[in-house]
Amino acid sequence: MTNIQATTRTSTLLKKSYELACTTMAMMLMAQVALAQSSVVLKMNNDDNSMSLQAGGSEQVIIQTDGSMGVNLDGNKPNATLDVSGTVSATAFVGDGSGLTGVTATMGLNDLTDAKHDTDDYSSLFLGNGSGAVNNGADNRNIGVGANSLALVTSGVRNIAIGYGALDSNTTGSNNIGIGMGAFNGLQTASKNIAIGDTPALGFETGESNTFIGNNVARKIMDGSYNTILGAQAGVGAASSTVSNTIAIGYRSGYNLSNAENNILVGFQAGDNLTTGSNNIIIGQDVDATAATTSNSLNIGNTIYGDLSTGSVGIGTNAPAVALDVSGTLMISNGGEVCDASTEGAIRYTAAGGVMYCDATSWSAMGGGGSSDNIAAGDTSVSIVDAGTGEIRLDVDGERMVTVDAEALHISGTNTISSSGTELVLQQTGDDFGISRMTLAHRDGINGALFKTTGIYDLVDFAFEADNGKRISLRSEFRTSGSGSVRNSANNTYGEMQVLRRSGSTDYRAAFFGFGASGILSPLFGVNTTSPQEELDVNGDILADSIRLDGTGSTGVAVDVSGTVSATAFVGDGSGLTGVAGGLWTDNTNYINYEGVRLYKPGTTWDHSFGDTGVYYHADKSAYRIGRQNNGSGDEANVGQYSLGMGDAVIASGLRSFAMGYTSTASGADSFAFGNGSQATGARAIAMGNGARALNSDAIAIGSGTYASNLFSIALGRSTAATQNSAFAVGNGARASGVTSVALGMGTEAKNNYSLATNYQTIASGAQSVAMGRGSQANGITSFAFGEGVIAQGNYSYVIGLDNGISGTTVTDARTMAILGGEVGIGLTSPSVELDVSGSIQYTGNLLDASDRRLKQNIQPIEDGALERMGQVEAVSFEMKDRPGVTELGVIAQDFENIYPELVKTADDEMGTKSVNYIGMIAPMVKAMQELKAEVDELKAQNAEQARLIEELQAK
Repeated sequence: MTNIQATTRTSTLLKKSYELACTTMAMMLMAQVALAQSSVVLKMNNDDNSMSLQAGGSEQVIIQTDGSMGVNLDGNKPNATLDVSGTVSATAFVGDGSGLTGVTATMGLNDLTDAKHDTDDYSSLFLGNGSGAVNNGADNRNIGVGANSLALVTSGVRNIAIGYGALDSNTTGSNNIGIGMGAFNGLQTASKNIAIGDTPALGFETGESNTFIGNNVARKIMDGSYNTILGAQAGVGAASSTVSNTIAIGYRSGYNLSNAENNILVGFQAGDNLTTGSNNIIIGQDVDATAATTSNSLNIGNTIYGDLSTGSVGIGTNAPAVALDVSGTLMISNGGEVCDASTEGAIRYTAAGGVMYCDATSWSAMGGGGSSDNIAAGDTSVSIVDAGTGEIRLDVDGERMVTVDAEALHISGTNTISSSGTELVLQQTGDDFGISRMTLAHRDGINGALFKTTGIYDLVDFAFEADNGKRISLRSEFRTSGSGSVRNSANNTYGEMQVLRRSGSTDYRAAFFGFGASGILSPLFGVNTTSPQEELDVNGDILADSIRLDGTGSTGVAVDVSGTVSATAFVGDGSGLTGVAGGLWTDNTNYINYEGVRLYKPGTTWDHSFGDTGVYYHADKSAYRIGRQNNGSGDEANVGQYSLGMGDAVIASGLRSFAMGYTSTASGADSFAFGNGSQATGARAIAMGNGARALNSDAIAIGSGTYASNLFSIALGRSTAATQNSAFAVGNGARASGVTSVALGMGTEAKNNYSLATNYQTIASGAQSVAMGRGSQANGITSFAFGEGVIAQGNYSYVIGLDNGISGTTVTDARTMAILGGEVGIGLTSPSVELDVSGSIQYTGNLLDASDRRLKQNIQPIEDGALERMGQVEAVSFEMKDRPGVTELGVIAQDFENIYPELVKTADDEMGTKSVNYIGMIAPMVKAMQELKAEVDELKAQNAEQARLIEELQAK
């Protein structure tokens, strides 16, 4: 009975020890392989030394000893460093992505997911969703910035598109620049065009060498070449219209152009009514063509008009009948010029000398209008008609009275002198008059006489003499031989007629008329001169209500007119003109001058010695200049073919170049310079802003102090610089000095090839490096730095700073990734620890917890009683609410906190989520196992003692 009881008690103790050991081992195994808040199982595979994470009974992640990792491979081994079956989603991918397929860009511009370059030599650069989507050719050298910019370009080269949808239809067109939303939206194959503004040239499809700048400029024009259209809504055009060789500058200038060409329209709404008209020049605010279809017309300020087909110009009249037709008063004053060969033919007016002309040696008076010796015609009209016929015709009030030709003096009608009933009638009988002398009495006591003499000449003298001896006489002389006072010749028959004025005993000639019978001498009429040099030669002033000249040979004519003057030509600088409607304008053969500004005729050589200000058109080069020319800016060498220059001292010397502003220079072919001192020296270069410089082909510099020095480089902002091929710098002080480098933001620097620096004062100095944030640096090759003040020094190193407190931290080791200064969440947005994972984790290697004694302090042994406390832990199975149907094993944190509070952590979130440190459970479990082992050892000793006693009893 005693032996049986002892055996039973021993067996009971052994069974209890076995159950307790099994329970303890199960608890340890549960602590090693289960995480409390996820159904994740960590499995160590001893057969191949791999580690796997299992969830829901299936293998999710496997990590092998060669460093390769597989995700969702359904039990298969990974074939690459990272082998994923399924979709990969992340906030960033680092690397060149050369082997990635099926990757969808879901990040923003700053993450560069929507940036690309071509697949050959990286000569093309695109930023924006859909930008350059099909551009994968070699050496295309295109730049697209903005969603869908250059979206369809295939073989087109050297295009620049900046803005949403800019050049989005272009396929094979080359050398185009589109800046602004929708710029050149319809262009497909056209080349060498520029559009800048909001939806500029939206419907343009074909044509070359066009420049469109302004919002909605040339919006509906579909086809055309060699146009320069500047200004909001300028040259909007009709739908599907064709416009060529047109210059339109100003808001809504040329707004309705449709199938027109060769027009120049300058000013606010200038020529906005013009539709199909061609070869027009319209300058001024709200100045329109006379009709929508007008051609070959000139209109400057609704004051100066012209017919370009006939060369006629009108001032104050829109239908000039002669070369210069003035509606209004023309006044000439003394400009103080010296009379020499350079001013020959000029006229002037002075108070002392009256109207004078220059004969290349001295100024000579023409008579009329001076302060003395005036001849006043009153309301009587005096006409000198058709000088080419050799006749002088005198009309009184429009009725022909006297005609003088080379043969005779013709007096129309019956010539009667009548006074108080006394009548004298002179009739010609044969070769002379029938009366040799007659004296008539006049009621005012005036005596008159008629004389006839014979000999080598016939002299007829008719005189009026007052009682005081004052006399005025009309004398005619007809010579057949000998010398005379008209021509000192003995062999020519000639005649003369003189009007004499006596003062004292001396007769002074007031007028003189002479002619030659043989035709060698033209009829000459002199006023206040006995030696007339022209058909009418006046020594003195002329004052008349109206004078009309046909302009033939009318050089050196000075006229003072109260009334309308019409002539084929006026010569002079017009410096003394006043009261001219529409402004002070004169035609000086080659140009029109207004207050020192000259408008030159096509085909004339520009003369810049007058003050260097004007409007010029170079017909041979189809070039146009507006403004002031200084320091040789308007010299022949500085005028490019088809160029346009506007402003002060601008130079547009390149083919189809455009320079605008102050001292800006566009010397490259198809270049554009705008601003103060801007320079566009490369082909197709664009420089806009104060001191902007685009110094190489296809370079763009926009902003104050911007600098783009190499092929395809772009600098935008203020004081930015892009100094290598295809470099791109945007911001304030940004610098992109590497090939295809990008610097975005204030003070950013992309110093090496293919580097990227964004945000604020970041530096990317390593090749293929990326620096983002504030003051971060990426100095290693293919390094990445993100955050504030962090530095990626090692090659292929990556550092992400999540707090400004780690500023200045440097990662020097190569191929190292560091995330510093915060918490990282996977599957959740509010991590509570450094790495917070919502989901399953599977690995094949070792999960290590740093336990070096040198890292620890205040080391104390665990108190006894661990076995009893662990016995209080309730192991449960459960399902997470967000993953129903998936059974997991673990403990309840609230219950476990009552036993081991130091192994439970409460998160700083809205619900105070609790989690259990399962790794920390190992230490108390080890202590519990030690206590259990001590009890087992004691039981073994007792059992051995009982076995010995039983054996002794059995031996008895």
